Amino acid sequence: MPLLLLLSLLFAGLVGLMQIRRVSGPLRKLHSGVQAIARGEFDTRVDIDSRDEFESLANSINGMAARLGMQ
Repeated sequence: MPLLLLLSLLFAGLVGLMQIRRVSGPLRKLHSGVQAIARGEFDTRVDIDSRDEFESLANSINGMAARLGMQ
C-alpha cells in the first residue's frame, strides 16, 4: 500500500509539472510579444500553435498590433 501511494504521488507530480510547462511556454511568448508591442514594435507577431485559448489570444494580439501599425 505505501508503494502504491508513493507511485501515485510521483505520477501526480509529473502530470502537474507537464501541465505547468504546457501553460508557461505560451504565457512567456505572449508576455514578450505584448511588451514589444508596448515599446512601439508593431511589426511584432506572437506565434503560438496550441489550438486553444492561448492561440486565440495570440491571434487577437497580432490583429491589434497590425491595426496599431497602420495608424
